[in-house]
Amino acid sequence: MKDLGSRSRSALRWNFLGNGFRITAQFVIGIILARLLGPKPFGIVAVGWLVIGVANLVADMGFGSALVQRDELHERDVRFVFWAQICVGIALTLLGVGVARPVAGFFSSPEAVSALQVMMSIFVLQALGQSSSALLRRDLNFKAVQVAGAVSYLGGYLLVGIPLALLKFGYWSLVAAQVLQSGLNSAILLMLAKLDLRPVFRPHSHGLFSFGSKIIGANILSWCIGNFDSLIIGRYIGVVDLGLYNRVMALVNIPIIGVVNNVQTVLFAASARAQSEMERVKRAFLVSVSGVGTICIPLFMVAAVVPRTLVLGVYGSKWISAVPLARPLALAMIAHCILCLVGPSLEATNKVSYEIRMQIITVAVMIPLFLLLAQISVVAIAWGVCAIYTLRFLLLMGAFMVLTGMGIDEVKSRLIGPFLLGGIAILGALGAEFYLGGFVPIVQLLFDVAGAVLLLLLMLLLLHIPIVRGAIGSYLLVDLPLPQAMRRFLRLGALT
Repeated sequence: MKDLGSRSRSALRWNFLGNGFRITAQFVIGIILARLLGPKPFGIVAVGWLVIGVANLVADMGFGSALVQRDELHERDVRFVFWAQICVGIALTLLGVGVARPVAGFFSSPEAVSALQVMMSIFVLQALGQSSSALLRRDLNFKAVQVAGAVSYLGGYLLVGIPLALLKFGYWSLVAAQVLQSGLNSAILLMLAKLDLRPVFRPHSHGLFSFGSKIIGANILSWCIGNFDSLIIGRYIGVVDLGLYNRVMALVNIPIIGVVNNVQTVLFAASARAQSEMERVKRAFLVSVSGVGTICIPLFMVAAVVPRTLVLGVYGSKWISAVPLARPLALAMIAHCILCLVGPSLEATNKVSYEIRMQIITVAVMIPLFLLLAQISVVAIAWGVCAIYTLRFLLLMGAFMVLTGMGIDEVKSRLIGPFLLGGIAILGALGAEFYLGGFVPIVQLLFDVAGAVLLLLLMLLLLHIPIVRGAIGSYLLVDLPLPQAMRRFLRLGALT
C-alpha cells in the first residue's frame, strides 16, 4: 500500500502513452479503411462483433476481474483460471461456428456466414492471453499491457488489413486483421507474464466462482445496454444502416477508448488494492472524474454542434447519411464518460450487486423503448441511446453516492469546470464555422478544432481560470512528462 499512489500514477502514465499511440493509429487506419471499403463491410463485421460481444460476457467467466480484485492470490488459482478460460474459449468457438448461419439469416445477411465462422476463432486466441492480462493489471504493469495492444494492432491492421483492402478483399480485410490482432496480443501477453502453464482443474481459493458470477451478471446487463441498439438496427433497419451507425459510434467513442478506458482500468486495480478504505476509493473516483471530464466533455460538446463537418471531414462524402447520428451519440457520451468510472469502483469494492440492480432497471426501460424507436428510424434510436445513457448515469451515480456517502456538491464541483470549458470550446468552433465556412470538410474540421482550442486558451489566459488542481494537478505537473512551456501554462491552476 505504501507505494500504491506512485505505482498507480506510473500505470496511468503508461496507459495514456500506450492508448494515445494506439488510438491515433486506430483513428488514422480507421479513416483509411472507411474510405477504401464504405459502410457495408463494416456492417457485416459489426454483426460478427455482436455475436462475439455476447459470448465474451461468459468467455472470461469473470475470472480475470477476480484475479485482479482478490487481496491474496495463490499460484494454483492462476493456473486454474488459465485452463478454465481455454476450455470455455474452445467451446465458444465451436458453438459460434455452429450458429453462424442462423445469425446471418437473422440479420438478412447471408454473405456474412463465412466471415462469422472465421471470426469465431477469436475466442480461443483471446483466451490464451486473458489470465496474463489480468496478472499484469493486478501488478499495475500497464506498460506490458499497452505494448502488447499497440504491437498487435499495428500487426493486424497496418500489415494485413490495409493491404487486403487495397487488393479489394472487402470485409475479409477487416476479418483477417481482427483475427491476427487477437492472436498477436495473446502471444505477447503470454511471453511478458511468464505464466506457469501446467494444467490444474481445481482452484486453491474459494470465492472465484461467486465473484465471477457477479461480474458476468453485470457484464451481461452492460452488454445489453451497449449493444441492443446495434442488434435492433441490424435486425429491423438493415446492415448498411448498421454500418453507418457503427462507424459514427466508433468515432465518438475515441475519447472513451483513449482517455476513459485508461483511467478505468487503473482505477479498478488501484481501488481493489485500497478496497478496505472507502474514503480512498471515493477520493480516487473524484480525481478520475475531474481528469476525464476536463478532457472529454468539451470534445463531446463540440462534436455535437458540428456533426456534419465531423462526419464528412473524417469519413468522406460516402458517409453523408451518417451525419444525423453524430449529434445524439456525441451527447450520449457526456454521461457515458463519467458513468464508466462508477462500475470499476463498485467492482473493486465487491459491491457489484449495486451495479446489477441499477442495470436491470435500465434494461427494463431500454428494450421497449428501442423496439418502438426502430419503427421510426435509425436516428430515433440514436436519440434513444442518449436518453438511456443519461438514465443509466443517474441510477449508477445515485447508488455509488449512497455507498460512499458522497454528496452531490462534491460531484457538481468536479463537473462545473468541464462544462464551462465545453461552452467556451463550442463558441470557438461555431465562430470558425461562421467566419471560415465553405472549405472542404476536412479543412473545415481543422479550422473548427483550432477555433475551439484557441478560444479556450485565450479565455484561460485572460481570466486566469484554474485548469488543474488537487491530485489531478499534482499528477499533471509533477509526474507526467510534459514540456516546460506546458507546465508553466498549467500552473494557472493552483495546486490546492
